[in-house]
Amino acid sequence: MKVKFLSTDEVFAMQERLIDCFGGTHGVRDPGILESGTCDYEHLLQWMKNSIKKA
Repeated sequence: MKVKFLSTDEVFAMQERLIDCFGGTHGVRDPGILESGTCDYEHLLQWMKNSIKKA
């Protein structure tokens, strides 16, 4: 099964479209947290794959 991870830019674009449709305040309070969240799972999955190969 192939997993598609969203980039930070894709998440920002989705947020913009959702706010345009449903209302709300544009922007993110802490972009660093969003960026961290979009990268962490991809790195974790890669680490797990490498750990399994070594075992």
